[in-house]
This record gives sequence, structure tokens and C-alpha cells, in this order.
Amino acid sequence: MAWQGPRTLPEPFAIILVPNDIAPLLFWMASLDIPSIDFSKQPDAKDVSTAMANLGFLFIKNADIPSQDLVRDMFALSKEFFEGESLDEKQKVSVTVQNRGWIGNRQEALDTGEHPKGDLKE
Repeated sequence: MAWQGPRTLPEPFAIILVPNDIAPLLFWMASLDIPSIDFSKQPDAKDVSTAMANLGFLFIKNADIPSQDLVRDMFALSKEFFEGESLDEKQKVSVTVQNRGWIGNRQEALDTGEHPKGDLKE
């Protein structure tokens, strides 16, 4: 069979080179059914909420968002939350059984050897 030129790859398509130690994690992540939500029209808030509550991830398609502005705004909101909100306000969004939400300093001990009293959340 004669060479017929390069094949067309579906859009979007990316080739990512990863270290061997995280390859199993990426294969596991690829097996997940990550929701894809179209932002070219007003998305259904329930779809976004469900995706984030159940999996913590979603693909956003056709979003007309100025990315640098969005990143700056998200960092500003995060800084405002962590530096400015009271403990009572933070506890309103405390961690759920799905392991999502805010956890205060020394509230969980992931490394009981070095931090037996709980992590400092550095």
C-alpha cells in the first residue's frame, strides 16, 4: 500500500509526554467519563454542579473567556476567601464526604509521622 500522506487527527487532539511514574494515574483518569459542557450557550447550572460534585472535573467547550483575566480573577477570589473570610464563613463550605470543600489547619493528618497533630496546610 502506498503512503497517502499524514492522517487527519480529530480536534481537539494533543500528544502529551509524561513520566512513567504518573502514567498509571493518567490511564485511570482517561477511563473516567468526564462530562463535557458546551458554553456557547448558557449551560445548565445543574449539569455543572453535578459534574463538580460527583467527579470534580469537567471539560468546558466553546467558552469565550479571556483566560488571563479569568486566571487573575480566580486567584483574587481565592486569596480573598483564604485571607479575608471568617472561620464561620469558611466552615459553611467545609469538606464533604466526596472530599471537596474547605478544611482548616490541623484538621486532618495525612502524614502522622511528621505531623501527628494534623497538617499545617502549607
